[in-house]
Amino acid sequence: MVVQKVKAADRQGIITKLIPPLKKKYGSTQPKDDLGVLEALLFSICLENNSQERAVEVYESLHQSFHDLNEIRVSSISEIQAVFEGIEQPEWRAVRVRELLHYIFEKQYTFDMDFMLKKTLEQSEKILQQVSSLSPFVKHYGLMYSFGAHLFPLDDSLHNALQWLGLVEMGSNLADAEGQIKAAVRKSETAQIFHLLHELSTDVLYVDIFAQVRDEGAEEADLFSAHKRLAELFSDPASFRRKKPKAAASKKVVEEEKPVAKSAAKKPAATAAPVDKKVAAPKKPATPPAAAAKKPVKKAKK
Repeated sequence: MVVQKVKAADRQGIITKLIPPLKKKYGSTQPKDDLGVLEALLFSICLENNSQERAVEVYESLHQSFHDLNEIRVSSISEIQAVFEGIEQPEWRAVRVRELLHYIFEKQYTFDMDFMLKKTLEQSEKILQQVSSLSPFVKHYGLMYSFGAHLFPLDDSLHNALQWLGLVEMGSNLADAEGQIKAAVRKSETAQIFHLLHELSTDVLYVDIFAQVRDEGAEEADLFSAHKRLAELFSDPASFRRKKPKAAASKKVVEEEKPVAKSAAKKPAATAAPVDKKVAAPKKPATPPAAAAKKPVKKAKK
């Protein structure tokens, strides 16, 4: 596959064309929530691969299902996981929530991470690195939201959409893709552009279409036609859904309808040559190796 090489300025120009239709569909203003650092991190755990609306529902359910953050901290993973049922990776989300709360309580004996606001971005990044279960998306969203850091957090859904639009290289990993899109977005516009593109990427009408970039043989998208493809997507999403070929099924039906007589009506076989009276002794069946007879079953690694 030929990888399309484009400049940051090219991506920036195309993004400028994408903003108006995205604003028209998802609103011109991004949600304004006055969340502290810890709350922003907890919200990002709910937001990963989810729309803003769905994330708000889950975030509120998390707080309503428990008396306070300390009760969440001392609860089991299965109890916390119940809040995330219905969205992907409920267990991992529960692990991240509890580990984050454990970390900050053991460090501060309180559930407040706003002390990070007095530290540099580099120092804050190191603090979050100590919570091993947090995904790059969660950490970068927290830093972008709380510090206004020039970061562009990517989850799988947003990564798929950006590849489909051609805004990042097809087959790029999350780290490389984040670098490509971040370089094309001004720091002052990062939060708004992230919100609009993330809403697009998690829209249930298009998620399956964007996921096609992960199919084998998926073609590289043309960056410079991204705005046209987006307009077509909004007007007729069905045209982008791949239809399963019916050729194989039709062929099978034809084969089943063939008359049996054809296979039975064969020419009589030619007279066999005389067989020597000496009959070869039947060969003994090969004895299967002992290892093949009873092959130990390897236990799956946990």
